[in-house]
Amino acid sequence: MFQQTETGRVTAQFQHLYTVSIGEKGYMCGVSGKFRHVATSERDYPVIGDYVTIQVREHGQGTIHHLLERRTVLSRAAAGNETREQLICANVDYVLITMACGHDFNIRRLERYTLAAWDTGAIPIIVLTKTDQVDSVDTLLEDIQVNAPGIQVFPVSAVTGEGVAELRHALPSESTIAFVGSSGVGKSTLTNALAHEALAVTQTVRAQDERGKHTTTHRELFRIDDLYVIDTPGCENSDYGKEASISRTRSVISKRLPRRVVSATVHIRKNRAAPSKRRLRTVR
Repeated sequence: MFQQTETGRVTAQFQHLYTVSIGEKGYMCGVSGKFRHVATSERDYPVIGDYVTIQVREHGQGTIHHLLERRTVLSRAAAGNETREQLICANVDYVLITMACGHDFNIRRLERYTLAAWDTGAIPIIVLTKTDQVDSVDTLLEDIQVNAPGIQVFPVSAVTGEGVAELRHALPSESTIAFVGSSGVGKSTLTNALAHEALAVTQTVRAQDERGKHTTTHRELFRIDDLYVIDTPGCENSDYGKEASISRTRSVISKRLPRRVVSATVHIRKNRAAPSKRRLRTVR
Protein backbone atom coordinates (compact mmCIF):
# COMPACT_ATOMS: atom_id res chain seq x y z
CA MET A 1 0.00 0.00 0.00
CA PHE A 2 1.24 3.49 -0.90
CA GLN A 3 1.71 5.89 2.01
CA GLN A 4 3.26 9.00 0.44
CA THR A 5 1.52 12.36 0.73
CA GLU A 6 1.56 14.62 -2.32
CA THR A 7 0.05 17.92 -3.44
CA GLY A 8 -2.34 17.96 -6.38
CA ARG A 9 -5.15 19.99 -7.89
CA VAL A 10 -8.85 19.17 -7.94
CA THR A 11 -9.79 18.80 -11.62
CA ALA A 12 -13.26 17.24 -11.38
CA GLN A 13 -15.96 17.17 -8.73
CA PHE A 14 -18.87 14.79 -8.26
CA GLN A 15 -20.61 15.81 -5.03
CA HIS A 16 -18.05 14.74 -2.38
CA LEU A 17 -15.85 12.67 -4.69
CA TYR A 18 -13.02 14.41 -6.49
CA THR A 19 -10.47 13.77 -9.21
CA VAL A 20 -7.10 15.09 -8.02
CA SER A 21 -4.39 15.47 -10.67
CA ILE A 22 -0.71 15.12 -9.85
CA GLY A 23 1.46 15.43 -12.91
CA GLU A 24 -0.19 13.35 -15.61
CA LYS A 25 -1.93 11.03 -13.16
CA GLY A 26 -5.40 11.42 -11.75
CA TYR A 27 -6.67 9.93 -8.48
CA MET A 28 -10.27 9.44 -7.38
CA CYS A 29 -10.40 10.80 -3.85
CA GLY A 30 -12.70 11.34 -0.93
CA VAL A 31 -11.91 13.38 2.17
CA SER A 32 -10.56 11.74 5.30
CA GLY A 33 -12.66 11.22 8.40
CA LYS A 34 -10.63 13.85 10.26
CA PHE A 35 -11.14 16.32 7.40
CA ARG A 36 -14.90 15.77 7.55
CA HIS A 37 -14.92 16.12 11.34
CA VAL A 38 -13.02 19.44 11.28
CA ALA A 39 -15.05 20.96 8.41
CA THR A 40 -17.77 23.31 9.68
CA SER A 41 -19.33 24.46 6.38
CA GLU A 42 -19.44 23.76 2.66
CA ARG A 43 -16.67 26.34 2.19
CA ASP A 44 -14.29 24.01 4.05
CA TYR A 45 -14.60 21.29 1.39
CA PRO A 46 -12.61 21.20 -1.86
CA VAL A 47 -13.96 22.56 -5.13
CA ILE A 48 -12.66 22.62 -8.68
CA GLY A 49 -9.30 24.41 -8.86
CA ASP A 50 -8.34 23.83 -5.22
CA TYR A 51 -4.91 22.56 -4.26
CA VAL A 52 -4.99 19.71 -1.74
CA THR A 53 -2.63 17.26 -0.10
CA ILE A 54 -3.61 13.63 -0.55
CA GLN A 55 -2.40 10.25 0.59
CA VAL A 56 -1.95 8.15 -2.53
CA ARG A 57 -3.35 4.62 -2.39
CA GLU A 58 -3.42 1.73 -4.82
CA HIS A 59 -5.57 1.42 -7.95
CA GLY A 60 -5.66 5.14 -8.71
CA GLN A 61 -7.31 6.12 -5.45
CA GLY A 62 -6.37 8.55 -2.69
CA THR A 63 -7.58 10.38 0.41
CA ILE A 64 -7.66 14.16 0.80
CA HIS A 65 -6.20 15.32 4.11
CA HIS A 66 -5.65 19.06 3.74
CA LEU A 67 -7.05 21.96 1.71
CA LEU A 68 -4.44 24.59 0.83
CA GLU A 69 -5.16 28.31 1.09
CA ARG A 70 -7.20 29.74 -1.78
CA ARG A 71 -6.28 32.87 -3.74
CA THR A 72 -9.73 33.45 -5.24
CA VAL A 73 -13.17 31.88 -4.86
CA LEU A 74 -16.17 31.99 -7.21
CA SER A 75 -19.51 31.29 -5.55
CA ARG A 76 -23.23 31.83 -6.11
CA ALA A 77 -26.50 31.56 -4.19
CA ALA A 78 -27.64 27.97 -3.80
CA ALA A 79 -30.75 26.90 -5.69
CA GLY A 80 -34.07 27.24 -3.88
CA ASN A 81 -35.20 29.60 -1.16
CA GLU A 82 -32.16 29.12 1.07
CA THR A 83 -29.76 32.01 1.59
CA ARG A 84 -26.83 29.65 1.32
CA GLU A 85 -23.57 30.14 -0.56
CA GLN A 86 -22.54 27.50 -3.08
CA LEU A 87 -18.87 27.43 -4.02
CA ILE A 88 -18.19 26.94 -7.73
CA CYS A 89 -14.41 26.96 -8.15
CA ALA A 90 -11.22 28.35 -6.64
CA ASN A 91 -7.85 29.80 -7.61
CA VAL A 92 -9.20 31.38 -10.78
CA ASP A 93 -7.29 34.22 -12.44
CA TYR A 94 -9.92 35.33 -14.98
CA VAL A 95 -13.71 35.01 -14.94
CA LEU A 96 -15.09 34.96 -18.49
CA ILE A 97 -18.62 36.34 -18.33
CA THR A 98 -20.29 34.70 -21.31
CA MET A 99 -23.43 36.15 -22.87
CA ALA A 100 -24.98 35.48 -26.27
CA CYS A 101 -25.80 38.33 -28.64
CA GLY A 102 -29.43 37.37 -29.17
CA HIS A 103 -32.28 37.06 -26.66
CA ASP A 104 -29.85 36.13 -23.88
CA PHE A 105 -28.27 39.58 -23.79
CA ASN A 106 -29.35 41.44 -20.66
CA ILE A 107 -27.34 44.43 -19.45
CA ARG A 108 -28.65 44.26 -15.87
CA ARG A 109 -27.67 40.62 -15.55
CA LEU A 110 -24.29 41.48 -17.01
CA GLU A 111 -23.83 44.07 -14.24
CA ARG A 112 -24.59 41.43 -11.62
CA TYR A 113 -22.15 38.99 -13.19
CA THR A 114 -19.49 41.69 -13.36
CA LEU A 115 -19.82 42.64 -9.71
CA ALA A 116 -19.80 39.01 -8.63
CA ALA A 117 -16.66 38.43 -10.71
CA TRP A 118 -14.83 41.39 -9.14
CA ASP A 119 -15.79 40.10 -5.69
CA THR A 120 -13.99 36.80 -6.34
CA GLY A 121 -10.62 38.53 -6.50
CA ALA A 122 -10.20 37.45 -10.13
CA ILE A 123 -10.29 39.68 -13.24
CA PRO A 124 -13.54 39.71 -15.25
CA ILE A 125 -13.57 39.54 -19.05
CA ILE A 126 -16.81 39.83 -21.03
CA VAL A 127 -17.29 37.44 -23.95
CA LEU A 128 -20.14 38.08 -26.39
CA THR A 129 -20.86 34.78 -28.13
CA LYS A 130 -22.79 33.88 -31.28
CA THR A 131 -21.88 37.07 -33.13
CA ASP A 132 -22.67 35.21 -36.36
CA GLN A 133 -26.37 35.37 -35.43
CA VAL A 134 -26.64 39.18 -35.43
CA ASP A 135 -25.94 41.82 -38.07
CA SER A 136 -23.86 44.04 -35.77
CA VAL A 137 -22.60 44.06 -32.18
CA ASP A 138 -21.88 47.80 -32.09
CA THR A 139 -24.95 48.70 -30.01
CA LEU A 140 -24.24 45.92 -27.54
CA LEU A 141 -20.63 47.07 -27.18
CA GLU A 142 -21.77 50.63 -26.51
CA ASP A 143 -24.15 49.42 -23.77
CA ILE A 144 -21.35 47.42 -22.16
CA GLN A 145 -18.90 50.32 -22.24
CA VAL A 146 -21.43 52.52 -20.42
CA ASN A 147 -22.52 49.98 -17.82
CA ALA A 148 -19.31 47.97 -17.30
CA PRO A 149 -16.48 50.41 -18.00
CA GLY A 150 -12.88 49.31 -17.93
CA ILE A 151 -13.53 45.63 -18.66
CA GLN A 152 -12.20 43.94 -21.79
CA VAL A 153 -14.90 42.75 -24.19
CA PHE A 154 -14.41 40.09 -26.87
CA PRO A 155 -17.13 39.44 -29.49
CA VAL A 156 -16.63 35.86 -30.68
CA SER A 157 -18.25 33.21 -32.85
CA ALA A 158 -17.33 29.58 -32.37
CA VAL A 159 -18.99 28.88 -35.74
CA THR A 160 -16.90 31.28 -37.86
CA GLY A 161 -13.92 31.47 -35.50
CA GLU A 162 -14.21 35.26 -35.27
CA GLY A 163 -12.55 36.65 -32.14
CA VAL A 164 -11.44 33.28 -30.73
CA ALA A 165 -7.74 33.84 -31.43
CA GLU A 166 -7.88 37.37 -29.99
CA LEU A 167 -9.47 36.05 -26.78
CA ARG A 168 -6.88 33.30 -26.48
CA HIS A 169 -3.98 35.73 -26.92
CA ALA A 170 -5.39 37.99 -24.18
CA LEU A 171 -5.10 35.22 -21.58
CA PRO A 172 -1.63 34.93 -20.00
CA SER A 173 0.22 31.64 -20.10
CA GLU A 174 -0.52 29.26 -17.20
CA SER A 175 -3.57 31.25 -16.06
CA THR A 176 -6.80 29.59 -14.89
CA ILE A 177 -10.06 30.81 -16.38
CA ALA A 178 -13.69 30.03 -15.52
CA PHE A 179 -16.71 30.51 -17.77
CA VAL A 180 -19.93 31.78 -16.19
CA GLY A 181 -23.23 32.43 -17.92
CA SER A 182 -26.67 31.06 -18.62
CA SER A 183 -27.22 27.66 -20.19
CA GLY A 184 -27.11 27.72 -23.97
CA VAL A 185 -24.85 30.77 -24.39
CA GLY A 186 -22.00 28.67 -25.77
CA LYS A 187 -19.59 28.13 -22.86
CA SER A 188 -18.86 24.52 -23.80
CA THR A 189 -18.73 25.37 -27.50
CA LEU A 190 -16.23 28.13 -26.80
CA THR A 191 -14.13 25.74 -24.70
CA ASN A 192 -13.99 23.40 -27.68
CA ALA A 193 -13.11 26.29 -30.02
CA LEU A 194 -10.18 27.29 -27.80
CA ALA A 195 -8.98 23.68 -27.79
CA HIS A 196 -9.59 23.10 -31.52
CA GLU A 197 -11.32 19.84 -30.60
CA ALA A 198 -14.37 18.53 -28.71
CA LEU A 199 -13.52 18.50 -25.02
CA ALA A 200 -16.93 19.50 -23.67
CA VAL A 201 -20.29 18.11 -24.79
CA THR A 202 -22.61 20.61 -26.51
CA GLN A 203 -26.33 20.65 -27.34
CA THR A 204 -28.61 22.75 -29.49
CA VAL A 205 -30.75 25.57 -28.09
CA ARG A 206 -34.47 26.20 -28.55
CA ALA A 207 -35.10 28.39 -31.57
CA GLN A 208 -37.96 30.39 -30.00
CA ASP A 209 -35.98 31.78 -27.05
CA GLU A 210 -32.39 30.62 -27.69
CA ARG A 211 -32.33 28.85 -24.31
CA GLY A 212 -30.32 25.71 -23.93
CA LYS A 213 -30.23 22.61 -21.80
CA HIS A 214 -27.70 22.27 -19.00
CA THR A 215 -25.11 20.56 -21.18
CA THR A 216 -22.42 20.74 -18.48
CA THR A 217 -23.76 18.74 -15.53
CA HIS A 218 -20.64 18.81 -13.40
CA ARG A 219 -17.63 21.07 -13.08
CA GLU A 220 -14.36 20.05 -14.68
CA LEU A 221 -10.96 21.63 -15.23
CA PHE A 222 -9.29 21.09 -18.62
CA ARG A 223 -5.79 21.97 -19.73
CA ILE A 224 -5.59 23.57 -23.17
CA ASP A 225 -1.93 24.04 -24.10
CA ASP A 226 -0.69 26.42 -21.38
CA LEU A 227 -4.15 27.42 -20.15
CA TYR A 228 -6.40 25.91 -17.45
CA VAL A 229 -10.12 26.11 -18.26
CA ILE A 230 -13.04 25.47 -15.90
CA ASP A 231 -16.37 24.78 -17.57
CA THR A 232 -19.27 25.23 -15.14
CA PRO A 233 -22.96 24.25 -15.45
CA GLY A 234 -25.30 26.96 -16.72
CA CYS A 235 -27.03 29.01 -14.06
CA GLU A 236 -30.26 30.92 -13.65
CA ASN A 237 -30.24 34.67 -14.17
CA SER A 238 -30.31 35.57 -10.50
CA ASP A 239 -27.75 33.08 -9.17
CA TYR A 240 -24.77 35.40 -9.27
CA GLY A 241 -24.64 38.78 -7.60
CA LYS A 242 -28.27 39.03 -6.48
CA GLU A 243 -27.72 42.30 -4.65
CA ALA A 244 -25.65 43.97 -7.34
CA SER A 245 -26.61 47.42 -8.62
CA ILE A 246 -25.19 49.67 -11.31
CA SER A 247 -23.87 52.18 -8.77
CA ARG A 248 -22.17 49.48 -6.72
CA THR A 249 -20.72 47.92 -9.86
CA ARG A 250 -19.18 51.22 -10.94
CA SER A 251 -17.87 51.84 -7.42
CA VAL A 252 -16.15 48.45 -7.30
CA ILE A 253 -14.63 48.90 -10.75
CA SER A 254 -13.34 52.41 -10.06
CA LYS A 255 -11.73 51.32 -6.81
CA ARG A 256 -10.21 48.08 -8.03
CA LEU A 257 -9.42 48.34 -11.72
CA PRO A 258 -6.19 50.38 -11.69
CA ARG A 259 -4.59 48.42 -8.86
CA ARG A 260 -5.77 45.05 -10.17
CA VAL A 261 -4.66 45.55 -13.74
CA VAL A 262 -1.19 46.71 -12.71
CA SER A 263 -0.63 43.90 -10.23
CA ALA A 264 -2.45 41.07 -12.01
CA THR A 265 0.51 39.47 -13.76
CA VAL A 266 2.81 39.64 -10.75
CA HIS A 267 0.06 38.32 -8.45
CA ILE A 268 -0.62 35.35 -10.70
CA ARG A 269 3.00 34.40 -11.19
CA LYS A 270 3.86 34.59 -7.49
CA ASN A 271 1.05 32.27 -6.48
CA ARG A 272 1.27 29.72 -9.28
CA ALA A 273 3.02 26.40 -8.81
CA ALA A 274 5.53 25.24 -11.38
CA PRO A 275 3.77 24.07 -14.57
CA SER A 276 5.54 20.70 -14.48
CA LYS A 277 3.78 19.89 -11.22
CA ARG A 278 0.32 20.58 -12.60
CA ARG A 279 0.08 18.63 -15.81
CA LEU A 280 -3.48 17.59 -16.40
CA ARG A 281 -5.46 16.36 -19.36
CA THR A 282 -3.48 18.19 -22.04
CA VAL A 283 -4.61 19.27 -25.49
CA ARG A 284 -1.99 20.24 -28.02
